[in-house]
Amino acid sequence: MFKWVVFGINHETAPLEVRERLALSADEVRQLLQRAEQVPALDSAAVLCTCNRTEIVAIVSSRGSVPQDLLALLGAVRPEVERIPASSWYLHRAEAAVRHLFRVSAGLDSMLVGEPQILGQVKEAYQLYCEMCQPHPVFNKLFHLAFRCGKRVRTETRLGEGAVSVAYASVELALKIFGSLEQKTALLIGAGETGELVARHLMDRQIGRLLLCNRTAERAETVARRLKGQAIPFEQLERALEEADVVLCCAESPVRLLTGERLAQVLPRRSSRALFLIDLGVPRNCEPECGRWENVFLYDLDDLKRLAELNLARRRDEIPRAEAIIEEMVGEFALWHRSLQAEPTIRQLTRRVEAIRAGEVEKHRKRFEGEHRQDLDALTRGIIGKILHRPLEKLKECDGKTSHGMARLEAARELFGLDEPDNSEKDDSARNAQ
Repeated sequence: MFKWVVFGINHETAPLEVRERLALSADEVRQLLQRAEQVPALDSAAVLCTCNRTEIVAIVSSRGSVPQDLLALLGAVRPEVERIPASSWYLHRAEAAVRHLFRVSAGLDSMLVGEPQILGQVKEAYQLYCEMCQPHPVFNKLFHLAFRCGKRVRTETRLGEGAVSVAYASVELALKIFGSLEQKTALLIGAGETGELVARHLMDRQIGRLLLCNRTAERAETVARRLKGQAIPFEQLERALEEADVVLCCAESPVRLLTGERLAQVLPRRSSRALFLIDLGVPRNCEPECGRWENVFLYDLDDLKRLAELNLARRRDEIPRAEAIIEEMVGEFALWHRSLQAEPTIRQLTRRVEAIRAGEVEKHRKRFEGEHRQDLDALTRGIIGKILHRPLEKLKECDGKTSHGMARLEAARELFGLDEPDNSEKDDSARNAQ
């Protein structure tokens, strides 16, 4: 029987300098998924990689050692995994793994509780899994329930009201620094999904001037047109740094974009004006040395934890309601999984009853004409459906691993004669011959 696990690191178990060692690119995730297909102990695996977590959601067999197999899988893509402390990793099994995935999808496990982006990131992880692998039926059910869970928490609670995503928190930090952004110039480095979200929040806060710089000039120009900002060629980054009051970095780059050396060339031309750097990149876009210059103030993702704590305090009253929804959805998955034990009995019962219904309808079909035959078919199907509804619901609740569940399944098989030959067709033939 398959089992499911979640293995990884996140913002609660590992600081940013550790998490960025596992900041996988999309190509690396694809490579990892391909390698997972070759691991005997893994029946299926999906990868969720965001700025705050890298996790493998897996269905495993009883063979092999789960942590070692998954560490080896990650190590094949990122050898620096070996340098990550053992205390940074967590492994959730069975129901705890289901609960963890649902909490992640609902935003309860985020650095900024209730942030809305994570549900979309979970969906993207599942979509990539479906593109690369043969979808496992348990994964299909598990992830679609996770999507429903995240949606329910957002619509049925106030957890997401005034949600503070990482992008929003960075703009809130700029507001705390300046009080007002109306006379300020913001430079946004990186025009991807997070970058565009940051830009929208800046425009909502009446930023005086918005500069967008991206390695792909076309992308920067597209976002700039939409938001009435100004696209800056990447080659003119230093000139833009001279003009900016606050720089928000959210580029996907394997190298540091802002270095101490680059700032050393820019700062003398800024007339001692303060420069605030907010680094949202994973890996980080700014060298730590950038924050050591006079009048330069550097904040990274871990510095946003304080805002996360304030966010949690504001939403504390909503968390029990969200947790109740999660527990309900965990129970729904458990009920569905238990019903798999009863699936052969349910399938055999419905087929047996349908064969009897169809045989009886066929015997009397000549007595009905045209639409009346369709009415007869619909009527008998409806009657059978109502009669079987409660027995089937009770069978779905059976846990075939317990003596009580086994007894119920055996009783159903005996009551409906499911272990006996189906003689309904033979009896019908005999009657017709007579």
